[in-house]
Amino acid sequence: MKSVTFIFLIVLFYHQNFYIRCFIPDTKNCAKSPDHVSLIENGPCNIPVLTEPISQHEFLNKYAFSSPVIFRFSDKETSKNMHFQQKCQLDNLKEEFGEKFVTVSSANTYSYKRYSMKLANYLDSYIFPFDKMQNQPELKYGNETWYFFGENNFTEWKTLFDLYHRPSYELPEHTHAYSFGIARFYTGVPFHFHGPVFAETLVGRKRWFLYEPNQAPNFDPDKSTLHWFLEEYPKLPLTKKPLECILKPLEVIYFPDKWMHATLNIDNVVFISTFLSP
Repeated sequence: MKSVTFIFLIVLFYHQNFYIRCFIPDTKNCAKSPDHVSLIENGPCNIPVLTEPISQHEFLNKYAFSSPVIFRFSDKETSKNMHFQQKCQLDNLKEEFGEKFVTVSSANTYSYKRYSMKLANYLDSYIFPFDKMQNQPELKYGNETWYFFGENNFTEWKTLFDLYHRPSYELPEHTHAYSFGIARFYTGVPFHFHGPVFAETLVGRKRWFLYEPNQAPNFDPDKSTLHWFLEEYPKLPLTKKPLECILKPLEVIYFPDKWMHATLNIDNVVFISTFLSP
């Protein structure tokens, strides 16, 4: 007897509003449980967290080449980027840079596809129409999700990037380069690696998963991080769980060269990374 897939549309009363939840047994189109929202938006933080600045010497000795670290400083320390953060609110970005062209790429491990479009069109097509409270996590493949990150025109965006105060720590004989991006809630980039980087969240929350070099978990590079989180993450024994943490606005994560990592955006996010290259 052929298997039959049943689609049940269940209207749930949730947070004083009605939401349609989609339950599709053994398919890849929708998250299968209302509890998944809570699982996505709440998690451990087992990465070292610094709440006060450290010296350059201590950074080099403890973290630069061996361990990720999160900078979760006080308002006094983060205030230098509050003006930049305000300029990075989505409505402000659309008003000032909406007619500028940006490059969007598919959110799979190798970002196979990319094309150019106006920032306003990207926001109006992929960000603004979607209300997180009205949309359950949707299991799309990475090549079905468009993501604006990097390939920035630093001449056209100079007035914005000049406002940014990057992390003060350095790697010897390395230069820095910025990559700026905007992405929708419940999207993310699956596991990949590159050189050392500081990554700062400016708007929204972003969940990070990290493994030491050559220690990546089982994952499909064409599936989204959400696929991996819902399908593979729960199966991992404690000894195979990743380092992970949720970053809030004006928090920074650093990790060294070739650390495997994936991201899952909890909210609509605006973010900037400072890549360090020899």
